[in-house]
Amino acid sequence: MNWGVRIVPEKKAYIIERFGKYVKTLGSGIHLLIPFVDRILKRQFQFRILDAKLASYGVENPIYAIIQLAQTTMRSELEKITLDKTLEEEATLNEKIVLGRKAGKY
Repeated sequence: MNWGVRIVPEKKAYIIERFGKYVKTLGSGIHLLIPFVDRILKRQFQFRILDAKLASYGVENPIYAIIQLAQTTMRSELEKITLDKTLEEEATLNEKIVLGRKAGKY
């Protein structure tokens, strides 16, 4: 529930929607919101760097590389099924799109 003041913890980010549309992303700190109008979405996007040297020297921008890999994997999985099947099998798709097996050791 949004009561107007929100504290976002360190190393977290919250997405704010107003009437169902994206408004802004809140970084860590204290923020003022419009009660009952702004909705807070707490989503977690996690990745783990396994090899700091490879992440630093193997690619120019490891975060961008992870995003590109996620998009490519999602498109690949979606191409395999029809729209109706996609909507029915959302949970199965989420499992297949997990990057841990394909991301390499960045």
